[in-house]
Amino acid sequence: LADERRLQSQLLALHRSLAGGLDGYVCRARELLEASRLGRNPLDGYRPSLPVGETLDFGRGAFLKYEEEGLAAMRGAAFVLVAGGLGERLGASGIKLDLPAELATGTSFLALYAQHILALGAAAGSAACLPLVLMTSDDTHARTLASLEAGDYFGLDRRRVFLLRQQAVPCLADAGAALAVDPSDASRVLTKPNGHGEVHRLLHSSGLAAKLHGDGCTHLVFFQDTNGLVFNAVPAALGVSVRRGLALNFVSVRRRAGDASGALIELVRERGGGDGGGRVLANVEYNQLEPLLRAASAGASGDEPDPATGWSPYPGNCNQLVVALRPYVEVLAASGGVVPEFVNPKYSDASRCGFKKPTRLECMMQDIAWLMQPRARADGAASGGGSDNGCEGGRLGVGFTSVPPEWGYFPSKNDRLTAAQLSAKGIPPYSAATAEFALYNAHASALRALGAEVAPPQPRSFHGVSVPLGPAVIFSPCFAPCMSVLARKLGSPQRLSVSRKSALLVTGRHIRIDELQLDGSLEISVADGASLHIRSLVVQNEGWRFEDLSPTVLEDDRCPEVLQMRGYTLRREQARRVAVTKPGHHEMDHGELVLVSRTAVSFCDGAADLTDEAPPQTSSAAPRGDGGRLSFGGALEGQTPPPERAAWCSSALSLQPGAELRVPLVLPVPSLVRYEVHLLDASRSSLGLQPSLVLSLLPSRGKAVLPPTLLDTAAGSPPPGTIHVPGSGIFHLVLQNTSLLREATVSAAVTHRPAEGGPSAEEEEEEKRAEAVERAAELAVLRQQDEALAASEKELSQRLWEVQETRRRQAAMMELVQRDLATLQGRGEGEAAMGPLRTANAP
Repeated sequence: LADERRLQSQLLALHRSLAGGLDGYVCRARELLEASRLGRNPLDGYRPSLPVGETLDFGRGAFLKYEEEGLAAMRGAAFVLVAGGLGERLGASGIKLDLPAELATGTSFLALYAQHILALGAAAGSAACLPLVLMTSDDTHARTLASLEAGDYFGLDRRRVFLLRQQAVPCLADAGAALAVDPSDASRVLTKPNGHGEVHRLLHSSGLAAKLHGDGCTHLVFFQDTNGLVFNAVPAALGVSVRRGLALNFVSVRRRAGDASGALIELVRERGGGDGGGRVLANVEYNQLEPLLRAASAGASGDEPDPATGWSPYPGNCNQLVVALRPYVEVLAASGGVVPEFVNPKYSDASRCGFKKPTRLECMMQDIAWLMQPRARADGAASGGGSDNGCEGGRLGVGFTSVPPEWGYFPSKNDRLTAAQLSAKGIPPYSAATAEFALYNAHASALRALGAEVAPPQPRSFHGVSVPLGPAVIFSPCFAPCMSVLARKLGSPQRLSVSRKSALLVTGRHIRIDELQLDGSLEISVADGASLHIRSLVVQNEGWRFEDLSPTVLEDDRCPEVLQMRGYTLRREQARRVAVTKPGHHEMDHGELVLVSRTAVSFCDGAADLTDEAPPQTSSAAPRGDGGRLSFGGALEGQTPPPERAAWCSSALSLQPGAELRVPLVLPVPSLVRYEVHLLDASRSSLGLQPSLVLSLLPSRGKAVLPPTLLDTAAGSPPPGTIHVPGSGIFHLVLQNTSLLREATVSAAVTHRPAEGGPSAEEEEEEKRAEAVERAAELAVLRQQDEALAASEKELSQRLWEVQETRRRQAAMMELVQRDLATLQGRGEGEAAMGPLRTANAP
């Protein structure tokens, strides 16, 4: 009876979650399974034709024009991230969004996307944070939420971040659409996810799409989880959508003929019908593309390159969509959120009735195009166009915007061994390594396009995976959210030169660079509320280099996953670091940094002071990847005197090997600084090793208040401590992970109060409790040490008894041997005395 109730409860939940209910799902399944059994091709009756869209050259002409238009419309954008996958395929144990996009800063994909959204909103002048919707799965939902919480939503407004959990669908056991039983539990129906097209149903059923439209959003930007280049093309694509009045715009990349990737094709319906008006611009998967083209040309031609460009005339689909919200909401209302589904059974015999394993209905995010196009033309004819509904009368409602793949699409989705096999065949490996170097090269290419002298990359292989190794250039989104903003940050690009061995990291919104000669590594970071104008700077040092890891290191369990999936590490030999943490306008000429004015200057839209820009306050904000440093807080000076008492805390922070956490402290009077650091379970390695943590308290100038001190982590979390600061001023409490391989995951808290005047009653009580905890921890350590000494004493006692017993045996044996020796010696002496007598008496 209990099993029946469990089954009924599951079926009821499935019925409520499925579009059309469980019966509607089964009816659709039977139709698709019958079509599959009969071998019907869903593209029968369509003739392929060249698609119509915009093909843009990166950083030139129309690209910059559309980008400016897209920025103007960006305040009406919302972003939809499909993030239902784990990192198992890459060799990672967590979710893919937590993986670092590159090693130079260690910024995760999730943090990188949040930074892009914040930067685009700021560049567009949006007063509110642009919304972000994440579709998760049962496998990733809790971990995605935990990452957002641990990073304090990476600066995003948590009220504008929405998580939609993807629901699994029933599996089908046979061609009659009988529900499959879970082999591990006979009282449950077997279920599996039905693809990323589920995002459309969730946006509809939750009412979120309609809510966003009601809140004033005009466009949705859909993208997937491990493509660090995705935002490079978003502003220009949005500009194309607005200019052409598109209801749906595929953000695509140029595609090599024969590539195993989907292609965008204009499909013309030969026999008409009322379902598409005769034409559909849609994605065709690569396994259907060649047969479709061959059939249309009677076998004369297939997917072949255009002689003029060398590229396929059919651009590649990369599952990035810009959708006008008004027609989208109307389409979802008409379809109930259901996009065209398909079924892909593996038949067990020629009858095509039985399956080798259960199948299910699936759907893809990009197939919303099949529903958008007739609606787009109808809306356009009725309304005459407009940016809200996304279409104009007489114009095509669905189009594409194509950019070079090295600028718009290099995902991380294959493990190192698979990537090496693909690389050997000349197929894009799409691994963590190629995705990382694509980021570096995209930013370097932006400098070249603007006229800077940047060394071109050279091919390099890491364990069989070929990558273009050149200057490692990373511009944070706040510095350069798009190409047109970057152009305004460089006074004279022709006076910038970057050598091949160089690494250039720039973080900060208000930075302008006039002249730079770089042959090594340079990190530039400018806090909010400050600005920096580099008039001239020459940097030459040993820099950083990417080095292969040996097979022995890669096979060691202590080697971090992020390095195992790449096959190399980043050695930081030397670097010049320019860090501006004080508010105001700073200038650097011939390498000398000076404070010019206490009012910062904006380099985003021409010279303008930032007097009205409120300096950020120190908080539990998320760490930002700034060359291995995790910086917290904002302006360290201001017109308002700093508080004499303050607190900072974070529930979870990850410190990569060699990384450090810097907590700024502004102390107006001599103070007592109290710290607590707790190691979380994730920090302990499989061998029981703890990370090595070093703490220091450093003033802005002068001798360290607390020199670098190794914290005791032998027994777990180090005990809390208090540091007396005799003076006042600006300080940094620095926690560094000095481990070579081990990541440290910690929670931390820092408080300070005046050293004189005494603590409050609450603080006294808190100090007593803290001291009690400290003493208890000390007592626990002493007890552990005493137990270890007692065990050693017992072991030594046992050993001493064994030694003494052995010595007694040895003494007895020595005594016996001495007796025998004495007997033998006595007998020998007697024989020696008689010897001469016998000789003398001899005849």
